[in-house]
Amino acid sequence: MHDQFNRKIDYLRLAVTRRCNLNCTYCGNKNRLSVSGELGAFEIQQLVRAFVKCGVKRLRLTGGEPLLRTDLTEIIERAAAVGGLKEISLTTNGTLLTQELAFTLKEAGLARVNISIDSLKPLRYKEITGGGNLDEALAGVEAALVSRLNPLHINVVLLRGVNDDEADDFILYARKNPVTVRFIELMPFSQEQNCLAPVPNSQILERHPYLTPVKPFTRSQPSVDYSAANWKGKVGFISPMSDKFCDSCNRIRVLFDGRLKTCLGDEGTVDLKPLLDDEAALTDAIKKAVHFKPPSHNFEPECGLGYTLQEIGG
Repeated sequence: MHDQFNRKIDYLRLAVTRRCNLNCTYCGNKNRLSVSGELGAFEIQQLVRAFVKCGVKRLRLTGGEPLLRTDLTEIIERAAAVGGLKEISLTTNGTLLTQELAFTLKEAGLARVNISIDSLKPLRYKEITGGGNLDEALAGVEAALVSRLNPLHINVVLLRGVNDDEADDFILYARKNPVTVRFIELMPFSQEQNCLAPVPNSQILERHPYLTPVKPFTRSQPSVDYSAANWKGKVGFISPMSDKFCDSCNRIRVLFDGRLKTCLGDEGTVDLKPLLDDEAALTDAIKKAVHFKPPSHNFEPECGLGYTLQEIGG
């Protein structure tokens, strides 16, 4: 499946909920805990089947916090049963990922996870996440490693004056552990977020000239990865603000309620839920929406798109 700019679109990020057990500074609203509007496991399978028919090869389940779905194992099993996917992965904050659950999800068909951790200091982690427990998140990392949900990515958003002094600590963590720590530049979803000062990834990389580029995990990944001699892990940089990579974007998103968003940084959506029982109409709607995928995102310093990352499933 290609868009009008001949970009091959084969990666779907599907939000299974907008609920979350945390309340991170830049992400969303902890009070949004209703299951209202969430697609059921069978409806998600219908969507996945249609997207696979359109050419999607990789599926990432997101939230909110996807581990809040009590039927997450069934969702993964149903997605895996469709066939045609090279990989099913998941993004989580890790605080609910026990070893037992990790093994269960692995057996259901989950290949790997990304875990979001924005501080390695317990009190600061609690403040950034609105009450989260760092020990639980790190236990989730261990559970993912033990159950071989890898390669394991640790996602970090640095904010100036908040946690930017921990960049070196995260790099040390990558040196000592078999993970890829990925620094992700903050994207301004609302005017309120303009008061949060992002940290350009180039500033971090400049302080560590010994880092050398390594082969990417996938051809179209947005992260530029580095490592060094005798390291167990890697460090990656995702720079949507300082170094746009829209010309190689291969992904689209489906929100928790079935709306298709072809660009994270664009307000447009297409409601797919009414078409779930008509696969021909569904695949046609997907292809038409993808054809008109915007050439680039609209994340500019003066921009506020008016929704939260939690709502659209980052």
